[in-house]
Amino acid sequence: MPGLDGGLKGLDAYSVVLSSYSAVYNTKDGLTEQVDVVSGGNNVVTGSDQVVTQDFRITTKIQVTKGTELLRYSTVLGTGKYLVNAVGTGCTFTVTNGLVVVHSVTEEKAEIKLEINCEGLATYEQVFTVVRVIDGVDGTDVEWIFKRSQTEEDKPSRPATSENTDDYVPKGWTDDPVGPDIDNPFEWSCKREKKNGVWGAFSDVYLWSKWGKDGKETESVYAQTKILATPSYTWSDVDNYVPSGWTSEPQGVTSEYIYEWIMQRKKVNGSWSHWSAPAIFAKWSKDGTDGTDGTDGLDGWSIFRWYKISVSCPSTPTSAPPSGWSVDPPTGEGIVWATECHGRINEGGSITYKNDFITPVQVTGQKGDDGSRGPFMTFRRKYDSTKQYTGSNTHVDAVYTEDSSGNKTYWVAKPTAGIFSRLNKVPGTSSAYWEAFQGQFESIATGLALIEEANIAGWWFSDLVIESQNRNCIILMVMLMIIHA
Repeated sequence: MPGLDGGLKGLDAYSVVLSSYSAVYNTKDGLTEQVDVVSGGNNVVTGSDQVVTQDFRITTKIQVTKGTELLRYSTVLGTGKYLVNAVGTGCTFTVTNGLVVVHSVTEEKAEIKLEINCEGLATYEQVFTVVRVIDGVDGTDVEWIFKRSQTEEDKPSRPATSENTDDYVPKGWTDDPVGPDIDNPFEWSCKREKKNGVWGAFSDVYLWSKWGKDGKETESVYAQTKILATPSYTWSDVDNYVPSGWTSEPQGVTSEYIYEWIMQRKKVNGSWSHWSAPAIFAKWSKDGTDGTDGTDGLDGWSIFRWYKISVSCPSTPTSAPPSGWSVDPPTGEGIVWATECHGRINEGGSITYKNDFITPVQVTGQKGDDGSRGPFMTFRRKYDSTKQYTGSNTHVDAVYTEDSSGNKTYWVAKPTAGIFSRLNKVPGTSSAYWEAFQGQFESIATGLALIEEANIAGWWFSDLVIESQNRNCIILMVMLMIIHA
């Protein structure tokens, strides 16, 4: 859409940054600190006691702008707003008004992956990393080293030597994270521990932080012509380049310049593509002369339908309206049949029938027996080989797999699968444990939708939990299912 693409360039581009991208958490310091409450430059006291509060030590602030306009954090998408989806590993956290607050760290390296949706038009990813260190526990010290690379394939090897001296840094490494940038988008890390006064070998190298790339930018240009002839153009790799004879905004068509053309190009990884082939954007329309009135046409024939209940197919009527038939479908038990013929309604309201009846067709059948109750389904999100899944006549699990392009395929456990896990039971078309859904749930017209998270009327639904928007009420779906059973 040219109007949309044009609005996401230049001064209208989105920018998503974090106030910090990593933090080191020392267990001896804790995750909170006590601070005095101050009002108007004075400490707040009650009686003779200073009033204090607790602040969290590890936080980062999400800042989103569109050009010079600061977007607002929201749980519902809209103009001037951004929405955040976040997934953490090795920690617990909350996101409130764009502030990410870490409440606990359970692993040596924790990550919070943030997906920021800007006005529903563009999505950016950022990662906040927390490293947990234990200082002086059981006589063990820990030292970290860091190194950057231009590509992920250039991951550095684990240092072969570890001298038994404090603050030893191998050549090419640093003792503090430098942070990734556009030239060195990958930063790696490894550690070593000191036990009983002796420094051990360095650990395996793992990815510490990764530089996030901007999304594609788009530029559009426009040109007018008097005749249907493609306008000429030139190209340059500079931003906001407009070829001679073209404009950066559409000018509209006129009675003289009856054609307006458009070209587009996209910027990927800092370089502009070539212009697309010129295409007609708008065309001037001229009023034609009125045509002559046509002759009156003949009255058309309508289709008239009648219904009847019968155990077997009734004989075809020969004259309308047929005896024993009704114009509305009858109610009650039995098989309903229908027949029809053509007729014409005259000016006086009477009907002339052609009596060209069709052989009666069956509309409904006999009432069948109730079917067996199907199994209850639980949506378990993305398939994880470390998890246990169930397929039985009373309960089946549903998952999805994702290819390298982000395309999802949904699967449901077969009722004969039983309780299972492990890598050799990955969903697939030849799996004895899984079968593919009919359709990929791009539409909910069937009344069935698999939704990972939803915000409905101020309630947030996610991971078997219903939570109010202001976080003062939480309902566990597991409790509701137990009560229902």
